[in-house]
Parts: sequence; C-alpha cells; structure tokens
Amino acid sequence: MDSENTFLDLPQPEDDRCHATILVVDDDRFILKMFTSILQAKGFQVTCASNGLEGLQMAKQIQPDLIFLDIMMPRMDGFEALRNLRQLKEFEQTPIIIVTAKADTNTFLKAIKLGANDFIAKPFSKMDLLRKMRFALQRATQQNGAPHSTNEHIPLYHVTFIDPKIFANLQRKFIYKFENIFLDILKMINRGERVPLRKELSDLKDACEYYELPRAARILKNALHLLEKEEWPGVVHYLDELYQLFQSLRDVHPLESEPPCNNK
Repeated sequence: MDSENTFLDLPQPEDDRCHATILVVDDDRFILKMFTSILQAKGFQVTCASNGLEGLQMAKQIQPDLIFLDIMMPRMDGFEALRNLRQLKEFEQTPIIIVTAKADTNTFLKAIKLGANDFIAKPFSKMDLLRKMRFALQRATQQNGAPHSTNEHIPLYHVTFIDPKIFANLQRKFIYKFENIFLDILKMINRGERVPLRKELSDLKDACEYYELPRAARILKNALHLLEKEEWPGVVHYLDELYQLFQSLRDVHPLESEPPCNNK
C-alpha cells in the first residue's frame, strides 16, 4: 500500500520533484530496467546510457536533475565520466550518486574526491534507491535555493549526502579495518619500501580526513614529513602513536559484535 512509503517522504504527483529527469548510466541491462521500472512508477523521467562516454554525451543533451553512475563500464568508466562531468560548469550543481558492486573504502574515497555526492552498493533495495534519490534531490534544491550572503559559494559536488547513521557505520568499519592496514605498513617498513609506504600513508591520511579523524590525520602528516627525510625512527614513533590512537578509538566506537579473530 502507498501508506507504507510515507516515512520516505517520496515526491507526490503534485510535487515538482516528481517531474525531475534522472539519467542512469550502467552497462548492465537488468540494472537499467530495474531503475527505469522503479523511477517511472514514481513519475520521474528516466533516460539510460550503457557506458560512460554515452552517459557524458546524454548528460550534455538532456541536462538531468540527478545522475546515477556505475563505475565498471566499457569505453569510459564511471570515474572518468565523473571527472569529465565535474569539469563542466553546467554539472557543478548536479547530484551524482555512484552505483557500484565494489563498495570498498578506496573506491568510495576516489569517487568522493572526483565529486560524487553519495553511493549505493549493488545489490540494492527499492527503498534504499528511492530514499537516496529523494534526499539528493532535496539537498540539491536547498543548495541551489540558498541565499549566498558572501562570495563563498560551495559547489554541490563538494557536498556529500551520506546519512549520518550510514557515515557513523562506515567510520566504525574503517576504524576496525585499520589493524590490517597497519600490518601492511609494518611489512613495508621492515622491507624499507619508502615509495609504496609514502603512498599507503598518504591514502590513509586522506581516509582519516574523510572519516573525520583529525588527530590521526595530523599524526600521519608528521610521519610523512619524516619519511621524506628518511628518518625511520621518527616514522616508527608516529606510527606507534597512531596505533595507540586507533586502539582507543575501538573502545569509543565498538561494533555491535567484535569481528572474529583470524588466526591464520
């Protein structure tokens, strides 16, 4: 029954958002049909493209109100399409939601850096799809309609739409994933692999900044500074401080159930 979806605050027929044009870019025909069926049933105008290059061309042609963009596609992947879209002035305020089966931290962070506003992992539910789309359109409307009293205009692609509860869960998972990352870092130090270590620490610093862990980001910045001067004892000192910090964060952000120990 329709009443079951009222808590989603979905657009009603008289709502202008219901006339929004949605562009879906994915090389999977089944996914395209699913998007089309779900969105058209709610009154949205849906246009589909089967690869990044076609999606970019279609976006220029129809000027969609929102774009769902897959990552792994032929001819031009989602990352490259996203990069191209954000370089165009007309898509500065267009919400873009990444659709991916590869929902890992690195993929997510790369998409955010390139200008994605949110992501939805495959397989996804109808409810999750509609909720994310409604929230993105609502935020875009608020952003575009907000008065700008100063010259500081924040492009929409600098704004993420991640639900606070989802963000907290991602942050918690990142904290628990750190121990495995730290073991890889120790192996690089043991082998004296300065170049890959620099990249690993830099990526980790970016992740800490995204997940709002400023102290961890500062520690990593200091470690990177000493790494450039090849002051290995200092690097190890800061990494030890980082490890202790993440151990304390695990106490502050406990999982509902501790991950099982891997004794292999």
